[in-house]
Amino acid sequence: MTYLSEELRAIANLPEGATAQDLIIKLDEEEDLNVLDGLLESQDSRLLAQQSLANLQSYTIELVEQTESPRLGFLEFIVESCPLPVLIGFFDRNEIINPVTGLENLIFWTAIDSRGPIHNQWGNKDGVPVINWRAALSGKAVIAIPQSLDSVPLLRLLAALFSLKHADLPVSSVQATLKDSAAGVTLRNDAADYSETQSRLIFEAISETNPKWRCLSFYRILENAYLNNIKRILNASFDFDAKTAIATAQKSVSSEVQQLLTLSETLAMQGEFLKFNTDFESLIQVNNKFIEAIDNNARDDKDLYGHRDLWRKAVLRFYKLRCSIAHGGTSSVIYEQFSDANSAALSLLPSIEELAFKSLKIEVLY
Repeated sequence: MTYLSEELRAIANLPEGATAQDLIIKLDEEEDLNVLDGLLESQDSRLLAQQSLANLQSYTIELVEQTESPRLGFLEFIVESCPLPVLIGFFDRNEIINPVTGLENLIFWTAIDSRGPIHNQWGNKDGVPVINWRAALSGKAVIAIPQSLDSVPLLRLLAALFSLKHADLPVSSVQATLKDSAAGVTLRNDAADYSETQSRLIFEAISETNPKWRCLSFYRILENAYLNNIKRILNASFDFDAKTAIATAQKSVSSEVQQLLTLSETLAMQGEFLKFNTDFESLIQVNNKFIEAIDNNARDDKDLYGHRDLWRKAVLRFYKLRCSIAHGGTSSVIYEQFSDANSAALSLLPSIEELAFKSLKIEVLY
């Protein structure tokens, strides 16, 4: 039995102890009763809602915010070990007209279930009190979970699958870039020197709002730059000493760290890497666990980590940050294992962006 709240009983003029079934009967008898603000207006919808009530007490209802552009929809999420499906309703911010049966029943459950999150939220429509489910559900998802399921891991998984807010899945985004606050931009190359590929890489990095992927997108600009740099050096020196030119190129491409070191020396990027290192150290000082893990991983390279030239250590740390984003294996720190990884990426993005622009010979002035 689903008993109604005292306020709902009073407004619907139902006696003490009235149930959801009694409310549906009342709606059948009084067509002008609009306490549910447009729900169950047809006889068929009331019949289906009445049939659905047999399962209501077997569910717990959760209300969760959508994180992206809210959408409207309904689905059943099947867990094979459970005889009842998880029911999920998504609500955008537009007026809902004639919702599908599954969604309408879920709204009805949410509105009248005194255990749920919105049964006591009231509004006024044409001078008549109504359950204000439209405002309460705008931009949200309603999740009805069978009580036999463990809701904690299930809610976390559903949040990940359907872009819902969850405490264990911190959402952060970055919109602005350094160039957005620039007083001027200087191009150190001719525009014709920039390839279509480079333009696409820049566009991708600037357009990306997830801090993790923006870091990696800026790294890909550097990756493109150091490969072009090695090719340029090889072509320039090949006719003078082909053997030495090839040996130097082979050394440069032997590892990504070596490629970054070569690019840094060629383009005099030491200052930008020192700036990155300062920001990295600041995160260590505030005990950012993600950055501490990257630093511990970098210590395995004793030559670079302990090098007298601090910028070389910064190159190593920068490369290890890239690996933590690009890889999910055992050889690297895994970005997603740390709840403070996004905040670290946001803190490091300005210096990473400076590195990317320096590799392109683009100077941003403030």
